[in-house]
Amino acid sequence: ARPKEQKSKIIQGVLGEVWPLVAAGRIRPIIDRTFPMTEAAAAHRLVESNDHVGKVVLTNPSAA
Repeated sequence: ARPKEQKSKIIQGVLGEVWPLVAAGRIRPIIDRTFPMTEAAAAHRLVESNDHVGKVVLTNPSAA
């Protein structure tokens, strides 16, 4: 529950300082596991269990 002005400042900092590093490939997210969208409930259970390191990603095979 931050004020809009503070949220805007954070976003501008991320866009100006972090996003260029992501775009250049110098920063990459750590992906623990991927699940097809049909297994979203299993992915959610994994996140709730805190038994992961990094992101849990849902994929949509029909969008490929």
